[in-house]
Amino acid sequence: MTFPGYRRALRILARHIPRHRSQQLVGLAVLTVASTLAELLSISAAFPFLAVIAEPERLYDLPAAEPLIAFLGAEGPQDLIAPLCLLFAAAVIMAGALRLTLIWTQSRLSHLIGIDLAVEIFYRTLYQPYSVHAARNSSRTISVIMGKSMRLVTGFMLPLFQILAAATLMVLAMGTLLLFVPGVALSLVGGIAAVYGLTALVLLRPIAHNGTTIAREMPRTMQALQEGLGGIRDVLLDGSQPLHVARFARSVRLQRLATADNVVMGMAPRYVVETIGIVLIVIVAYVLVTGEGRLQTALPVLGAVALAAQRLLPVAQQAYNAWTQIRGAQAVIGECLSYLEQPTRAGDTGLPPPPLPFERDIRLEGVSLSYASSERPALDAVDLVIERGTRIGIVGPTGSGKSTLADVLMGLIVPDAGQMRVDATPIDDVTRRAWQRRIAHVPQAIFLTDASLAENIAFSEEPDRIDRARLARAVAQAQLGTTVAELPQGLETVVGERGVRLSGGQRQRIAIARALYREADVIVFDEATSALDTRTETRVMEAIAGLDRNLTLIMIAHRLTTLRDCDRILRIEAGRIVATGTPEEMLDIDPH
Repeated sequence: MTFPGYRRALRILARHIPRHRSQQLVGLAVLTVASTLAELLSISAAFPFLAVIAEPERLYDLPAAEPLIAFLGAEGPQDLIAPLCLLFAAAVIMAGALRLTLIWTQSRLSHLIGIDLAVEIFYRTLYQPYSVHAARNSSRTISVIMGKSMRLVTGFMLPLFQILAAATLMVLAMGTLLLFVPGVALSLVGGIAAVYGLTALVLLRPIAHNGTTIAREMPRTMQALQEGLGGIRDVLLDGSQPLHVARFARSVRLQRLATADNVVMGMAPRYVVETIGIVLIVIVAYVLVTGEGRLQTALPVLGAVALAAQRLLPVAQQAYNAWTQIRGAQAVIGECLSYLEQPTRAGDTGLPPPPLPFERDIRLEGVSLSYASSERPALDAVDLVIERGTRIGIVGPTGSGKSTLADVLMGLIVPDAGQMRVDATPIDDVTRRAWQRRIAHVPQAIFLTDASLAENIAFSEEPDRIDRARLARAVAQAQLGTTVAELPQGLETVVGERGVRLSGGQRQRIAIARALYREADVIVFDEATSALDTRTETRVMEAIAGLDRNLTLIMIAHRLTTLRDCDRILRIEAGRIVATGTPEEMLDIDPH
């Protein structure tokens, strides 16, 4: 998704920012206005303060000062010095305090909103269909959630606030200066606006281009890290460290240099304006001193101009930086907004429904499915009946549709045609989540976290809520008892990232125990033993064979010999079931 424009982007964000955060944003807007007015007051107080210091009696010649003199009750010029000093100091202190409060509030609120948006994106991402996840690169998704989501706030919302606040202060400050030094006011504000406006036009495309580069390279950098560290065994064996380092270096170099260029382009106008400002003050000083011949007359004006420039220049620079942030972040903002707009199905969110009743059978009726990347269908008019408590084996060559069939049975993929029924109940958007509560999955490569064995078996459950009795049953049924007894801390032993401290057979038994802990009625083994050696595979298959006969098991394998204990075996080729029979009958046809 490209940047949708400011109005649409704000509407999208308004839909996803919690109500209490919106109220806090209103408070931030009020604080921004108060800070702006305080800055204006400090600028407005500068001229009378400096006039009193340089030439107190001259303040009485200014019509604009009459209300202030009346308010202070001053009888003579000397009576104005102390009150105006206090007033000016108070205005400066108040402006500084409000500015500091505004910065603190902006920082806190921006990070809180960033957290809210990251959580919302993660929430919506987890509820996307399996087909969406299968088509995405996880590195890109992680970079959006962990890094880019914050740019919605720091690169869009807050910069807009800063631009509006800066514009308001510039307009009000110019109006105030016009009361005292109209010519100088027009030159000062006009000069600042001209320099920043011209710079913005010149750097419009480079900043946007760099922003696109940053958005593109962030996930590539993360992908290079994940591939290098995730496949460290192969990297060490192949000696391919230079390749992975080169990929990372190339991507991170493009990303960081684009960021550095944007920083420079964001800072450059400040020094130009500072130079022009100093030259302007010199010119004003010359005109005032030579024109009226009195240094006392020139000093208040010069002081007011210098203070106004000192106040306005950072504000103008902040507004320009805010603009560069928005321009540089447009590609990232568009990508994050597309993740925020991910739809969720009503049946997937909220409290999980009770498990769907399953007493008789699972039926596929004319199920067909095609992938956009393939010319032939992955499944082609498949009819299948799986009775409760049976053990079904599925074999076939690579790409024949075995895993796709398993994904359809688990409700992870919705077929293009045909229907799946459980006890005559159609599996659709309403019933899919309830059906999935009956299913567990044992993959070829189980995902293990760097946590205890118990936490990995009771995956997706808080450690203090693990049912220890159910955990013990799952360990026993998966024949993990001996392994647990040999570990130094038993079930509390930390298995290491991705289970690197365990053997392949142990990891697969953990996968089986995880499925059993869920107390599922249907367990799908997706080539769960294909990566194991023959001896380890035999032991794992013995563990599977010893499972409760009331469980419905669906086992996908490349070799028929792996499925000897199944009640029935299906052979799939080109998305069709081409043969079915008992293990003995299928082995007679194909002994492999």
